[in-house]
Amino acid sequence: MAEAVGTHPRQLHREFVANTQEPPANCWRRLRLDHARRLLVNTSQNITTIALACGFSDASHFILWFRKQYGETPYSFRKRRHEVERLDWHDKRGGLDPKL
Repeated sequence: MAEAVGTHPRQLHREFVANTQEPPANCWRRLRLDHARRLLVNTSQNITTIALACGFSDASHFILWFRKQYGETPYSFRKRRHEVERLDWHDKRGGLDPKL
């Protein structure tokens, strides 16, 4: 990429950090984790499939970085999101029906 813009790789790295306040590797990881989070919410794919689809070498590496970024595991994030959506669905229907 540096060659394409006519600069040295180290200079491109410095410019990237100066403009984004984070190294390219951190930015790329954050983008991959954001994508993984969308997949957790919008699909029923298992954690390993999502990890590999987002460029992580395995599920444990993905879980480690997900927890560092968001403070919870992918499994607990997905479970919490489904519980919130279930409550929202009940609220939109006018609350829980005691007959159910």
